Amino acid sequence: VFKRLVQKTKEYVVNNNIQAMILGISGGIDSTIVAAICYEVSVMTGIPLIGRSLPTKFNKEEEVNAATLVGKAFCTDFQTVPIGDWCKELYSDFSLVEGEMTPIAKGNIQARFRMMYLYNLASINKGIVMDTDNLTENNLGYWTLHGDVGDFNPLGGLWKTEVFKLAEWYKDNYVQKRIKDTNGYFESGGI
Repeated sequence: VFKRLVQKTKEYVVNNNIQAMILGISGGIDSTIVAAICYEVSVMTGIPLIGRSLPTKFNKEEEVNAATLVGKAFCTDFQTVPIGDWCKELYSDFSLVEGEMTPIAKGNIQARFRMMYLYNLASINKGIVMDTDNLTENNLGYWTLHGDVGDFNPLGGLWKTEVFKLAEWYKDNYVQKRIKDTNGYFESGGI
């Protein structure tokens, strides 16, 4: 499954002359697996993977730390860009017009602001924003309209349970192979 996801992602970016893959990295399993897929595509094609962690005060420290580890491991270019102050300005602007904002509205603004940031980065780099939603999230409606859905979705056909199984396989087979044979791995161009 992993190899097929890498191949289909590679075909899409190459066939559409994509110059960069842009990925918001939360520190969760979905963005981690998409980062691993895009890393392989980057190794095979030279197309950079640009990752950003865009935390607010609502992100736990362990999430931000995990996002940093993922970004440093897989991305050609990775940065953590806290967006909390920018979101606060939006909250106050909206509050002046419509009154106090609900926590759900604040969360939706954060998701949409993250996507605006990522799409601007994609525009600058002639790239696309990689989607990290899985089939379970899609069917349950666990996503934000115009907020966290990107241009290309490698995980869109996988249930969350399948993403967990894929991550387990990756950890057991793929990471161990890379650790044991780093030189041969890179010389062969990936998987």
